[in-house]
Amino acid sequence: MKREDEAPPAGQPDKLTVGGAVLLALIAISGFMTVGLLAEMMKKDGLADPVTAAVAFTVAPLVALFVALVRYAPDKGTALALGLTPAPRVVPIVLATVAGLAAGLPVNELILRMLELFPVKLEAAEAAALADASAFSDAVLLATYILLIPVAHELLYRGFMLPRLVPRLKLWGAIGTVALLHAGELFMSPRYLPSIFTLAVLAGIAAAAGGVWAAIALHVSAQGSPFLARELGLEVAGEGSKGEVVHLAPPLLVGCGVVVLVAVVLMLTVGRRRAVT
Repeated sequence: MKREDEAPPAGQPDKLTVGGAVLLALIAISGFMTVGLLAEMMKKDGLADPVTAAVAFTVAPLVALFVALVRYAPDKGTALALGLTPAPRVVPIVLATVAGLAAGLPVNELILRMLELFPVKLEAAEAAALADASAFSDAVLLATYILLIPVAHELLYRGFMLPRLVPRLKLWGAIGTVALLHAGELFMSPRYLPSIFTLAVLAGIAAAAGGVWAAIALHVSAQGSPFLARELGLEVAGEGSKGEVVHLAPPLLVGCGVVVLVAVVLMLTVGRRRAVT
């Protein structure tokens, strides 16, 4: 039986090149910028609105995914083309979820460190929009940031691109290339690039172990980890109750790193072996 890192899904015409993947990533960026331009036309600093940003980050990969399916998989069902047809594998998904939960806090901490190194001065209108965000559809925003945005990105980058680039670039080359394309969406906000790239690499490892379902599980759990930590009363990167900056305690940060490392090793051994047999 063929290994997942040696060939695309059964019957898949392998026509996606690295250049084609770059073009799809540029289409995703164009989709994001289009939503931003429409928002700016409707009101000043429209993209500073969290709702608009959530829509932009959801629409962008879906636009590119539509083009990808029409261009590279016109004769296949959507589920088959995106690797969704195999039943989710329990072991890789559990390992990916654990890795995502443990990685969410360090990734959030990395964002905070980058913002401290390269601080952003918010305009008054933008600051007001961010302050009012909690009063506008909190539940919808939370669901979008934790669920919709991760799923849309994983379907494009790990569901569609990754298995088609592995035969050309080998496994690690494909994981790194797709992670760079994913992070490239935020080229206008370089403060977020290290965190997004790290998360994308972890999602690629999860995809190698259990396909796109495991990648989705890792991304969703990583996005939800800071919110879960707040509910449990753990320290998370962000703003404290009195406006002070709150950093992760070193023992918690080290503990999260160890859990991520162990989960990754298990995904690359036990999880991946289960996925390809």
